[in-house]
Order: sequence, then structure tokens, then C-alpha cells
Amino acid sequence: GVVVGSCLDNNDVAGSSDRVHNVEVGNNIFRRCAQEFLGCTAVSLYYAGNVNIHHNDIKDMPYSGIVAGWGWGAVNPADVKNNIIAYNRIEKTCQVLDDGAQIYTVGRMDNLQINDNYFIDPGTYRRAGLYFDAVTTNTYAADNVFEKANDSGDFWLFARKSVQIDDCVFIYNHSDGKKAGFPYSWDTSGVLIADNKLQVTSWSQEAQRIKAEAGLEDKTRLNEIDTYPSWRQLRMNDSVIIIADI
Repeated sequence: GVVVGSCLDNNDVAGSSDRVHNVEVGNNIFRRCAQEFLGCTAVSLYYAGNVNIHHNDIKDMPYSGIVAGWGWGAVNPADVKNNIIAYNRIEKTCQVLDDGAQIYTVGRMDNLQINDNYFIDPGTYRRAGLYFDAVTTNTYAADNVFEKANDSGDFWLFARKSVQIDDCVFIYNHSDGKKAGFPYSWDTSGVLIADNKLQVTSWSQEAQRIKAEAGLEDKTRLNEIDTYPSWRQLRMNDSVIIIADI
């Protein structure tokens, strides 16, 4: 859907003239992106700084919804910092591929804020609401809601083993499931996981606020978008993707 920055711009020079800065991606509707190249996402944020991804409505993705970061820790660009992913509504991602999430992060970043997002139906094996992959650092995730995360294979939070995840905070989130994905030994030193409301059966007033405020600020724009004619329905859950005759 949208690419911010470049995965090739991996130099370590702070304030690089080539680096992307000061970008807003807000109030967009993303539906069924990446129907031909399935590994793409609704929003990909690479080496960039001061980016605000907010109030987007994302649904029916073959892979992840929003991806932030790159490099798997190979580089540490000093000015990839102060990015915000907030007030997005993300539903039904990883419909074809796994090892992804509604929001997936990877690599070193400075002060990534993930807050007030509404996640619906995170999926199963190595699919989650939040997935913090290799060398995710300096990330603060709070006040997010995870709905339909209560099936046996669902994770509201997934983190890989032994990949130097550090200086991250997961706090004040709400989930109707209980499983955070730490299936192997994981070094949680420097990682705070606290005060999350799990196995929720009745959403609190704060959770309801988050759900109501996430997604488009003008939700009337969805009235026609979410009604597809039958000839445009793609069978993403099949092993073979059927391209509509348009």
C-alpha cells in the first residue's frame, strides 16, 4: 500500500540527507493489498524518522498489516527514531503467509511508540497482534486492544528467541486471550511486561475508548468500501490465489 523510506538506506550517519523524515500516513483505507506479491504489507516503514502512522483502517492482508524497521540488527542508523504507530484498526492479517503480524517490528530503532491500536483476529502459528522480531529495541507498546485473540493458537504478543530484544515496554494493553508467544527461552532483561489485562470477557471503559477511536476519524467513509461485488472476492485462504476476472 505505502512504503516509507528505503530498506537500502542503511548508513549510520545521523541526519543523512538521503534519509526520509517527517512523514504522515493517516486516515487511509487499505483492503486486500499484495494480492500478487503476497509478502507485501499495507504500510512498510524502513529507515526513516519522525513518521506518524495513524488512524488507518487495514483489513484482509495476505501477510502483515504494518511493518516497522529493517536490517535485523546489522546496522544502527542513528536517526531512525521517534516514529509513532497509533490509532490504527487492523483486522485479518496473515491470511496466506505466516511469520508476520498485525504490527511487526525488526531491527534497531530509537523511541518507537505503538499505542491505541485495535487488533482483531491475530491468527495462529507465528502470527500475532504484535510481533517483535530480531533486535527490536527502544519500543513502547501500550493501550492497545487485542480482540479474537483467545483461540488456542493465538498470540497477542509474539517474540522470537535469543534475538537481542531489549529496552522494550509492553504495558496497559487489553486482550481477550492470554498467550504471549515466548515458546523458547527468552532473555527478558531490560524488557518490561506489566499491567496488561488478559483473558478479558468484558471490555473496560478504557478498552472501549481505544476501540472507538482506532481506525478512520470519519468512519462513514467505510460504508461503501467494505461491500465488494462478488466477482472481486479473492479466495485468500486457499493454497492457490484466484485472481479475479476484472
